[in-house]
Amino acid sequence: MASSTPRVQPGSFLTLHYRLAGPGGDIINTFADKPATLTLGTGELSPAVEQRLLGLEEGARAQFEIPAGEAFGERNPEMVQWVDHLLFKVGGKMFAIMSLEPTDVVLSFKATPEQFYELQEQDGIIPAPYMARAQWLALQRFDALRDDDLRDVLAISHRLIFEKLPKESIVGWALPELVPEMTVGEVTV
Repeated sequence: MASSTPRVQPGSFLTLHYRLAGPGGDIINTFADKPATLTLGTGELSPAVEQRLLGLEEGARAQFEIPAGEAFGERNPEMVQWVDHLLFKVGGKMFAIMSLEPTDVVLSFKATPEQFYELQEQDGIIPAPYMARAQWLALQRFDALRDDDLRDVLAISHRLIFEKLPKESIVGWALPELVPEMTVGEVTV
């Protein structure tokens, strides 16, 4: 007797969670947010991904590996783009970004709601371009904050992003502690 469970076929309307990952970690991951909704065969996914979805039963969970050449076409060195920023990440999510070349902003980071408004009052600290709506701040120069304050805001930025990671991805990880540096000195009595 044939199964009556619906199967994915060309033109199927799908609601699914998916994760695309490369050697550096996740590129797209919908598991922490709303699922993707799409129609199979309309070009919303690569043909290689669509081929692997065809025939799956409703509710199925599948994992497959697609060689890079099949997933996105053969590597084309002329399409490689070099960026002039250094990204700081935790669990594949960015918590700070630093410019490696001269620019109007040298460092951007996630801030608490209080920090977002308070720190903007200091000279050289502005809402981060393109990221301000997510409460990111930008330093226009490194001396806008003292070294110890910079260390603290980066640790807080790390913590804010870390705490939003899916719980299953952080088992066994430790948060950085905000502890003052100890100074060891010599005393003569």
